[in-house]
Amino acid sequence: MTGKGCSDVPKVRLGCTGLTVGGFSVPSFQVQAGDNVCLHVPPITAIWHEILIPILSGRIAHPALHLHGAVSYLERPMPQRRWWGGWRSPSAGDWLTKEKNLTSTEATAVLGTVDLPADLSVGRIGWRERSLIALEACLLRPPDLLVFDTCGNDWLTIPHIFERLVSHTPQFALLYLKTRFGKEDPCLPGATCIEFIHAPAHATIAE
Repeated sequence: MTGKGCSDVPKVRLGCTGLTVGGFSVPSFQVQAGDNVCLHVPPITAIWHEILIPILSGRIAHPALHLHGAVSYLERPMPQRRWWGGWRSPSAGDWLTKEKNLTSTEATAVLGTVDLPADLSVGRIGWRERSLIALEACLLRPPDLLVFDTCGNDWLTIPHIFERLVSHTPQFALLYLKTRFGKEDPCLPGATCIEFIHAPAHATIAE
């Protein structure tokens, strides 16, 4: 920004100078405020979930990636394994208030959109409902950049997720990780598509 009254100047939320992950590489790109970007990533769970998401969401620092503002990944409510064994599975209401920092009133409103009781354990919630709860909670506390995927969702849920998120731009930027590439698999509407390609054989897991 060069001076007062220049709020229309684009602001970079994510800048990538080129990234190699698990034998695939993506060229340099930027995500600016209000942008929708559809990143076509290899459908290998260990690559995009265990490596790429932590890098893109800022959990792991990487010299090729520069983040600006609040960046979040769309985390679904999931049971967590305890260190001594067994699983911790909070109620849907507790997950929203304790993990997403919503008020009890906000949590009730979110659960009302998917018709779920607040005391239902997250371990007993279907994947569609988990995605919709996470989505509505995110829209109440939107980051500057949201990294998300639709892995595991059905053909009715995916368009709904897209519609809800796209309708809120340019309030925040979207980076969609597309991991499925069938003929009927949609891209994020209005997004700029960027594809990972096979990297040279000597490339390391993350450069």
